[in-house]
Amino acid sequence: MRTLILRPFGGSGQLDVSLLLNDPIMVATSCSYRRFLTRSGKPVCEPCTHPADNHPDLMATDEVLQLMAASPELYESTRMLMDAVNALSSGKPIRNLDEIMLFAKAATEKAEAKV
Repeated sequence: MRTLILRPFGGSGQLDVSLLLNDPIMVATSCSYRRFLTRSGKPVCEPCTHPADNHPDLMATDEVLQLMAASPELYESTRMLMDAVNALSSGKPIRNLDEIMLFAKAATEKAEAKV
C-alpha cells in the first residue's frame, strides 16, 4: 500500500494547504483508473480495495477527504466574497455581507473539522 503524503494540518492543528499552493491537486486518469495526484505526481487520494472487507474504498487521509467534502461550500463562499468585493469597489452597497461572512466562516469550519 502506498503512503499518502498530504497531511494538511500543521503542528498548530490549523488547516495548512501551503504544500498544495506550490504543488496543486489534479485529477489524473488512465483508462478507467482515476485518482487525485499533486502536479508532481504525489498521491493524494486513490481508489483501493479495503484489506479488511474487500469493499471499494478511498486511500486518503481524513483531512484530505474532509477538505474535499467542504469544497463546494468553499467555492461558493469564495464566489460570494469576490462578488461582494467587486460590488464594494464599484461603490455599490452590500445588504447581506453578514450572511456572506457567516457562510464563509461555516465553509472554513467544515474544511477544518476533524473527523
